Amino acid sequence: GLAAASHALQAGIGEYEVTLAAGLNPGSEVKATVSWRVPNFFGPLLRLFGGGSGDVISGEAVAVFRKEGW
Repeated sequence: GLAAASHALQAGIGEYEVTLAAGLNPGSEVKATVSWRVPNFFGPLLRLFGGGSGDVISGEAVAVFRKEGW
């Protein structure tokens, strides 16, 4: 479940968070979200060429599906 997913995301670099939201009734939506933040190791190098997006890269992955048991 949630504990296993959180344990699997324990990488040596970055921060990760898993959240789950589900309705109580069969057929309701289940939403799993993984948020992440990792250091941008290339940011300082890109600044030499006029680019760069900061010291941290972050994002989110979302999956939505229906709960079984109609």
